[in-house]
Amino acid sequence: MKKIKLIVFFILISIKIFSTGFEDEIKKYLKDIELNPGNYWGYINLSGAYIKKGNEEQNDEYYNIAINYANQALELYENDKVYGNRGLAYFLKGIYDNAISDFTEAIKLNTDGYRLYSLRAESYFIKGMYKHAIKDIEKSTYLGDKIHYYYFIHLISSFKISKAKYKKSLRLIKNIFNKDESIFINEDWSNLFIQCILNGKNIDDLLLNYDGKEEKLSYIHFLYIGYVYLINSDNNKANIYFKKCLETINENNINDRVIYNITKKELELLN
Repeated sequence: MKKIKLIVFFILISIKIFSTGFEDEIKKYLKDIELNPGNYWGYINLSGAYIKKGNEEQNDEYYNIAINYANQALELYENDKVYGNRGLAYFLKGIYDNAISDFTEAIKLNTDGYRLYSLRAESYFIKGMYKHAIKDIEKSTYLGDKIHYYYFIHLISSFKISKAKYKKSLRLIKNIFNKDESIFINEDWSNLFIQCILNGKNIDDLLLNYDGKEEKLSYIHFLYIGYVYLINSDNNKANIYFKKCLETINENNINDRVIYNITKKELELLN
């Protein structure tokens, strides 16, 4: 799960990198620019390589370099991929207003880029702009995004707005499930938590059935559990699992500012 943002990045920009290390990639793209300074793809590729390096080495400075190369690419040509790259770098740095602005520009140039809608939805969600998040998730899922995390965000965003909106979200996602059961058939924890909500199952029973396996849960799963308890109006247990999420991030030195910021915000609202 720690690599989920890196995976999203690869899908978003659709750039294949085959070299054996970051330095080799960077040298190659720098050479490309040296030979052809007007080749904006060289700058886009450099931006992408530095985003990947930022993920691997957990260093925001590489996101800054990625933003700089994206800016240079934009001086040559406006492209949805370069706006997507720069938006992703801002997103990973936690600068969500800039991320939303760039994802919006990218969407103007590529209205079918469902990952762009998904990432903008997540940015809206973190900022508490739940109606905007719901709208973008509905668009991204219509276009083909089937990552369970975004269905979860749709449910939570709806829950935050009103009971009526939450019930509508439940019906919508149940309809998606009924049309394509393959979306939720595996035994991944994330799917099980979503099904707890969709089918009204008791999460305490689910956790009891998996007794002794909590060590296999990731920090993201602790976030999911917290939200299930929050939806079930058990704020005390929600508080416990949100804290577990933050503790796991801190104890393992995990560089996931997105999940950290989401969880921190929920704890502030509860306490």
